[in-house]
Parts: sequence; C-alpha cells; structure tokens
Amino acid sequence: MLEYAAQVEKYKPKRLIVDSQMFFFPITPDMQDWTNNTIFPRVLAAGLRKVAIILTPDIISQMALEQTMEENVALQFQTRYFDKESASRDWLMASE
Repeated sequence: MLEYAAQVEKYKPKRLIVDSQMFFFPITPDMQDWTNNTIFPRVLAAGLRKVAIILTPDIISQMALEQTMEENVALQFQTRYFDKESASRDWLMASE
C-alpha cells in the first residue's frame, strides 16, 4: 500500500483501475483504519479522483474491500465496482 501511494504521488493519475481479482484475504479493521488514515490522504493530495475496482470472486475479501472504500476519507473520490476491465475503463473515461 505504501508503494501504491508512492506511485500515485509520482505519476499523479486522476483516474485509476484497481484489479483485485487475485485478492484473497480480508482486510482487518485495523488495516482499514490505517489505509484511511495513511494511504487515502496521500492519494487524494496527489489528485486521484476516480477509482474503478475490478472485484475479486472471494466474497469475504470483496466485502472487506468495499467496507474500506466506504470510509469517510475514501468517499472523497468516486469509486465503482466492476466484474470486467472493459466496463471499468468505459466508466473511467466517461466525462464527469
């Protein structure tokens, strides 16, 4: 996650696809808090505004990821969930 934040700070994307298809572990409440307090402020400050997430088939991991993205800081950028990369790209490239 720290490397993710560093790359967003370096390249300053406004839109981003997160491919979580191979994400097979739950995010603990402590990790959710850490992400919201440490990572999200950094990526927001770097200019990130839209995040498309390609979902994992693992329902527990999916729920933890969605819960993390529903925290107060994460709500400052638009987030949508997709089953396919093509749909995520279409949404990211649509005018705001």
